[in-house]
Amino acid sequence: RAESLEDQARGPVPNPIEMNLPWPEAIARLTAHNEYPELFARAFGSYEVTEDRVVEAIAMFERTFISNNSKWDRVQRGEATFTEQETRGEALFFSEQAQCFHCHGTTLFTDHDFHDNGLDEVPVDAGRFKVTEAEIDRGKFLTPTLRNAAVSGPYMHDGRFQTLAEVVDHYADGVKRSPNLSASLRLNAEPGVRLTQEERSDLLAFLHTLTDQAFLTTQMHSAVSPNP
Repeated sequence: RAESLEDQARGPVPNPIEMNLPWPEAIARLTAHNEYPELFARAFGSYEVTEDRVVEAIAMFERTFISNNSKWDRVQRGEATFTEQETRGEALFFSEQAQCFHCHGTTLFTDHDFHDNGLDEVPVDAGRFKVTEAEIDRGKFLTPTLRNAAVSGPYMHDGRFQTLAEVVDHYADGVKRSPNLSASLRLNAEPGVRLTQEERSDLLAFLHTLTDQAFLTTQMHSAVSPNP
């Protein structure tokens, strides 16, 4: 529902099911903090803490989250090679058999679109319908990136799966024929994709090549204090 990182940062603060904190109170807390006003002065030129400055600061920080040194990235640059299993998994990922690439085929491994991936026959959570109120959007959620997916659990919008293996198993034999099920999951007599246990292992091996250890361990993203 947000058109920008700034919009996304602004909404959760007063949202009653997220932070449930009126912006004036949030600003008052930050202004009274013993460190943040000085940091705002260094960033913006004055000690004043405002809603717009908070939103801008969060959005600018989020823009520093750039992951581009996974094994997959290094292979694309000719700096590494896949194992045989990873190679099989990559071929499967981009095949019409597994269908993964239809939603995750870009460099960012997301199509930036909304899909119903058959978690329930009748969606428990209305998803994008809550924003558009269009029945065609009921049960649809934004496609997440698969970069660093191996360390991003739990999975799905409701966190029902704890491991990537469970996610792959869902697509292989757990997809439900929900009303707005994504077209790529409706190609067989039974919804979902058909994968052997070996193919599932190959696919998981490929997904692990999307983990970027340099990104995960960079010092600028590991600070636990607002100190510079």
